[in-house]
Amino acid sequence: MENQKSFSKAPRRLPEIRLVLLGERETGKSTAGNAILRKAGFFQAGAATEECVRQQAEVAMRLVTLVDTPGWEAGVAGATLERVKREIVCSVALCPPGPHALLLTLRVDTLVTAGHVREHLELLGEGVWRHTILLFTHSDQLRDGVDMEQHIQGGGRDLQYLLEKCRGRYHVLSGGDGGGEDMKQQEKRKLDEMKRHHEKEMEEKDLQMKALKQQHQEETARTLTRNEKLMEARKAEQQESEDK
Repeated sequence: MENQKSFSKAPRRLPEIRLVLLGERETGKSTAGNAILRKAGFFQAGAATEECVRQQAEVAMRLVTLVDTPGWEAGVAGATLERVKREIVCSVALCPPGPHALLLTLRVDTLVTAGHVREHLELLGEGVWRHTILLFTHSDQLRDGVDMEQHIQGGGRDLQYLLEKCRGRYHVLSGGDGGGEDMKQQEKRKLDEMKRHHEKEMEEKDLQMKALKQQHQEETARTLTRNEKLMEARKAEQQESEDK
């Protein structure tokens, strides 16, 4: 009975999803964060985010860790403060051992400059795109009669470039509560897919590291064997010389 009682009190371990929100200022990162965590007020929407903020919540039987970051300045390259760049770089350390996905917020009613986005995202390394999802915000601002696919098709080269870099991954967030149940299910499926991709990549890297370690050990063993044989040969030569 004691074992049963102890077992019943064991904490429930939920699957974890770790996310980082990135984007220009005023693209709705904080609002998106509140929508993803299904709770208003986690992040201060409407106010500038000056430093990284980390929040956690249980969403659809998953423990979601979400980091909101300061937005970079739109437009002119090089205008972003070094402090903001440091916060972007440090954001991934707030959800160890690293995020499953990076959510890049883009307003549907604002033109995007791919080079400017790339400048900031690649502060996290060139491989950052493998884990990035475009998150379109303010979809209620789409022109009448234009759906999201039409908006993307007519979004210009820069938007097409970003979509291609993200391998076609994107999600749409409305201006309200994050959409209905169908939208939430789509979001959940995409995040789960990114998590599986991330874990598979980590497994592959682990296998590569093990293979390299094994190769290094074998090369070290061969080197030691060669050195031992050389030492034995030298000793034999020295002994032969002394005997003469």
